Amino acid sequence: MKDGICPKCGEREVYVSNDDLHNVSSPVKIWSRTALKLYVCAGCGYLEEYVQNAKDLAGIPESASFRKVIE
Repeated sequence: MKDGICPKCGEREVYVSNDDLHNVSSPVKIWSRTALKLYVCAGCGYLEEYVQNAKDLAGIPESASFRKVIE
């Protein structure tokens, strides 16, 4: 999605939010606030969100709100 191509439908009409979405509750670190960037496909409506601050990613493995997809 970050490359401008929708992984669901192949559309190249992908848009990204101009501003980080602040004040979004995210269970990265026990429901702390983190900035997210939103990508949306204008063709099929598929959305992806990305955490913008790399330091917020460090709390995910220890968070009880997440589990690893493949063990």
